[in-house]
This record gives sequence, structure tokens and C-alpha cells, in this order.
Amino acid sequence: MKKIIISVLSAALVFASCQKEAAPVSSGSSEVSFTATIPQTRTSFAPQVGDSYPVLWTGDEKVGVSYNFAAKQSAAVAASADGKTASFEVAFEATADVTDHNFYAVCPYSAFVSASAKYSSLTIEIPSTQTPVDGSCDEAAQIIVAKHESSSFDEKVKFDFNHVVAYGNLSVKLPSGVSGISSITLSSEEDIAGRIFYYPADGSYQVSTNSTSITLNTDKTSEVFFACLPVDLSGKSLKVVVAAGGNTYTKNIDLTGKTLKFEQGRVSKFSVDMSGVSADAKVVYNLVTDPTTLKVGDKVIIAATYKEENYALGTSGTTFRNAAPITVSEATIVNPSDAVEVLTLAKGIEDNTCAFMAGTDYLCASTEDKNNLETQTTLDKYGSFRVTYSDGVTTIKSKGKSTRNIVQFNYNNGAPRFSCYSSGQVDVVIYSDGKGTGAQLFSTAVDAPSTTPTYSSLAELVKAGEPTGGNVNVTLTNEKILSIYTTSKGYRNGIFLQAGDKEIEIFCKDVPAAWVVGGTVSGTLKECTWTTYNGTWELCPASWTELTYKDPAGGGETGNWTRVTTVAELLAGGTFIIGYEATAKSGVIIPMANAGSASTDAAGFIYSGSSASSGGKETIDISSVSETSNYEVTIVPSTSVSGAICIKLGANYLGNTNTKNNCQLFTEEAATTAFTPTVGDNDVFTLTIEANDSYNTLQYNAGSPRFAVYKATQKNVVIYKKNK
Repeated sequence: MKKIIISVLSAALVFASCQKEAAPVSSGSSEVSFTATIPQTRTSFAPQVGDSYPVLWTGDEKVGVSYNFAAKQSAAVAASADGKTASFEVAFEATADVTDHNFYAVCPYSAFVSASAKYSSLTIEIPSTQTPVDGSCDEAAQIIVAKHESSSFDEKVKFDFNHVVAYGNLSVKLPSGVSGISSITLSSEEDIAGRIFYYPADGSYQVSTNSTSITLNTDKTSEVFFACLPVDLSGKSLKVVVAAGGNTYTKNIDLTGKTLKFEQGRVSKFSVDMSGVSADAKVVYNLVTDPTTLKVGDKVIIAATYKEENYALGTSGTTFRNAAPITVSEATIVNPSDAVEVLTLAKGIEDNTCAFMAGTDYLCASTEDKNNLETQTTLDKYGSFRVTYSDGVTTIKSKGKSTRNIVQFNYNNGAPRFSCYSSGQVDVVIYSDGKGTGAQLFSTAVDAPSTTPTYSSLAELVKAGEPTGGNVNVTLTNEKILSIYTTSKGYRNGIFLQAGDKEIEIFCKDVPAAWVVGGTVSGTLKECTWTTYNGTWELCPASWTELTYKDPAGGGETGNWTRVTTVAELLAGGTFIIGYEATAKSGVIIPMANAGSASTDAAGFIYSGSSASSGGKETIDISSVSETSNYEVTIVPSTSVSGAICIKLGANYLGNTNTKNNCQLFTEEAATTAFTPTVGDNDVFTLTIEANDSYNTLQYNAGSPRFAVYKATQKNVVIYKKNK
């Protein structure tokens, strides 16, 4: 195998700038001005010098490289001391009997989804949610590409990179008295982010999965950089929404008769004056856990959670709906972005069914039994859905004849979507404003008894004969995992069990990471598809949540650690582990360490993950863990607050001074170290410092992996007690 050394020798440029015509807004109260500059290298914007921005390589980048549109490979960048040049190495082997030896590079690697030899294209993702940094945009959005095309297999390659995206530099003047912003959202009538097919031959592209908005997670109001698709908004509009202090503030900028362009490889600098803008009226959508509360006329959002990120059914798509990122706090969605489809509930054609209206059309399952979620102008059974809720799972099921009739979320390797499936994808939930004035859609009457065949064991199911292709209820009791089905791309999508002389696969995406061969599973699979695939007998549940897992090493309820389910167990004191559990009652947690940047001298946070580090999302299976020294804590009853506990890290007490989202260690207990525990569903604890009116809840931050005391905006915890 030959190693190709690819060197980037482009000098960092200082951009020349050109002034564009100012674009006044419709209200007459503010003005948007633009200054454009053109970069030709990568990747950090240095501080502005006059009207221009130098750009430099940082050495923190990773580049994706494809040879003749084959699978991408990753390479770390080595930058020169002045950031003006960079190099990286990738190992490739020349393909025999080809006349072209072409290399294509995309930076950053995270933006490079795939390459297609068939279409001579690169699939690239421009994120619709970005986190700008000081003096530059989110590295994940600052996307450049390069090509080297040759008839020989060159072992030294020089890449000249070009920008795929356009850039903005935004400053916002807030309304009087408003501060502490958390995000800025820009929305347009055109596609400004999403997934594209990029054609290196001529630098053109085609939008694959679109987004008409970009959300910038930032607390800054000036010099906020972002990246977007090149877009001409001349004669159209731009909507700016600022989130601050629990409110949103909206400015609609009318560009009728005006020119506004975000051009490829250029930085457009502009400002938005929001003086005089009042806080938007809050529209709140609450999680629905009882479908009998749904009424005709309710406005609802269909949403899902995947790997701790929240998505809502979006406004675009024909055979499926795109997914729009959302913020969920305390089981509510407040003022969702324009990218979210807010549906109106109507009565279905049968009793105990509803219809979801997108404007004047109805969402519906495919009449051709495809994994589609479509719209139609008339209402029939395919657009009539039964909504049920059980054990934390919402099921939205079409009454049409299609077997692919359940609305679910599919991450789809980074091109997330909502569509209809038979099973195997991520369950959805419904949020409603509850303001409908029409009739109740779902009766309180108990449904008719299920006609689904029910089996008390896997052996009994197998004994009944070959799979029917329909649904069954079957109970599994300590069934041992023989092997785990892993795809060629490394996805764990099933487990194999043994029933008598028959091997059975339970097929479902994303087998929990902690599950291993030799472990056992138990639980009842309800309304589970019982089918065959290429001769294999398969049970196909919608998710893994109906099964519990026990590690082959033992432990758990009978080993070193026992799950805490009552406040009394905490008040009794002892040695504990505190953690965040993404899948309810799985026993697989992200544990809180007993060390961090918080100390008795300064505020900070507590590390997360399975080892003492600066923060991570590593999980542990509490039933099998043996080495626990990194995250054991002591809990004792508080002597200053009745019914509260104190959490000790070594000799010190964990607490918060009610000044910021952090925590601090104290040598003595006080009201600010006293956590009042309450327990909710799935044994999840809320630990609250009652003496603090703002920063009072010990939680896990999934976005910036760590534990600290927050304003109840992050993830609550589960707790395990060490057995004596």
C-alpha cells in the first residue's frame, strides 16, 4: 500500500473588502448593512484588521479524503507555526486498470458524509445548528473542498482549497433591558443549510435535505460568525429571532426592492437593530401522556429524541418529512422555529382516530406499503391515526392497510427524517398547545380486547410454528444472547437467542452498547412483528425499551450496587453512585465522577464519564462494574435542612452559591449544600437546593458533558447505593 502525502501550501490571505448597498428594513426602525470579503484558505478567522479578516489553519482540523470517489478516510492536519500552511498524510493503494487517479478532500471531516462514484459527487452537511467561537464560526460549518485530478497515481499532491459555503458576521442590538441571550435564529424563504450533493467537476451543488433556518447557540451579540449555503435573498425577507431570559424577540426584515446576497467564500458583515421589539407571546406545547386529552383544533408537534438530541417533524419533504432541531425543557416546547411543522388535529374517519393537518392537507401513510409519510388533500383511513400511550411510549398508527403504518423517527446516518415504518425506528411523542375547542378525539372507554396471539415464553412461540408475518405478544425470561448481528458498517442491529433447536433473531437498530454476548434479556414484547427474512425467524420490536438486560458478570440488584427508588434510602446514608440514564431502567449510565474543576477555592463543575477526565459521555453498566473508586460519593442526611441530604466528595460537601450554572466544594455543610430529593417516573431523582432560587438542581449537561448545579434545565439523575 502506498502512502500519499497531501500538502496544503496555500498562504493565508487578508481579504479585500467591498461595500454593498445598505438594506433598510420595513419598520424603518433599523438598518442592515453589509461588507463582503473573500477568503481562499482555511480555517480560523483572525481578528479583523480594518475591513478585512485573515484566515489561518489551526492544526486542530481533520480532513476527509476520497480516492476516485471511494470511501472517505480521515487525516489529522499539521499546521505550520504561523498557520499559513498545513499538511496531512493518508494511505491509499492505486486502483489497477483505471485511467484516472483523482483525490477529493473535504474539511472538516465531520461535514463529509460520503462520496459517490456513480454520480461523481460528494455529500456534504452544512449544519443548521451552529456554535460560533470567538472570532470565527463553528468549525463544523466552515467547509472547504479541494481536488487533485491526474492520469497518474501521484504520491505528492498539492491541494488548493475552495470554500463551499458563504459566511456571515452578525451583530445584534438588543431591546432595552434585555440581556443574557442564549441563541439567535435566522430564517429565510430559501434553503440556507442542510445536506447537499457537491460536484467537484464544476463546483456546483444540489440540495438533498434542506433547512431554511440556522440557529446560532451563542451568548454574544456582536461579531457572531456563521456559515450558510450561498443564497440570494434579494426581494425576499430575513427573520431574526433572539432567545434571551426565557423569552424570544422577533424581527422580520423586508427586503422588497433591496439586495441581500450571501456569496460563496465571502463574509457578509451586517447588523440588526431590535430596539423597540417586544417579547414574543409565548406559545407553549406540553408533552402529551394521555391521548384522551387531545381535542379537535389542538395545535400539536410530533417529536423524537435520538442520542440526547431533540427533533421535531419539519415543514419540508414529500415522501417523508425532514427533522428540525428543537429545544425541550421540562417536557415543554416554547415558540418553536419556522422549520417545525405545527399540525392541527382533526377527526379521523373512524371513532377514536385523529387526522394531522399540515395547512389544508392531511398527513398519511403510503397506500403502496412503502416507508413513506405523505400528504393528501382528502381524508381516508391512511390519514386516520390511532394514538396510544403506554409506559412512556407514544404510538401513532395509521388505520390504512399498509403494514408500514407507524409514525417514527429515523436518524438515517445524519439525514434525519420522520416517516412511517412497521417497526425498528425511534418512537415519537406528541406536544400539544391544548387550545382546541372541538370534540374529544379519543374515548376514555377501554379498547376492545386484543386479538394479538400471546405466548408466555420464546419456546412456546417457536413451538406454535413458522412466523405468520403478523404481530405477537411474547414474554422472554433470562434469554441468553448467543451473538450480536453487526452490519458491514459496524451497526449493531440485532441479537440472536436460542429456543430449543431454533435460533431466533430480535431485529432492531442500535443494540445498547453495554449488551454483550452471554448477557441475558427479559421482558414482554408487545405487538411485536413475527416474520422471516432470508430464512431467519425474526421478532422485530419498535425499540429495545421493553427488554431489561443483565450482564453475564452478574451484579446489579444482587451484586455490588442496588438502584435507589425511594427518598428514605438516601436519607439512610451510605456510599452511592449518581449518574444520568439515557434509556429508562437500563442500568447503563453516564456516571458523575468524584472530582472536577470545582474546588473549595473556586466554582467549576464535576467530571462525567466512566473515568476521571475533563468530561465525557462514556457509559457503565452498573450491574457489572467492579472498579468504582472514580465516582463513589458519600450521602449523609443534612443537619441544617429537614428532609435534605448532603453529597460528600471526600471530606468536602457539594453545593452552589446561587450565582451561576456551576458548583463548588465546601468544607462544612450549609443550606447551600443541602439537596432535597424527590423521585419521579423510572426512579429519576430531582435533587434541589431549596435555599437557592435560581441555580439549585444537580443535573447532567449532555451538550457539554459534565455535572453541575443548574436552573433545572438539564438532565435529572438516577442513583445507585453500594450494597453492604
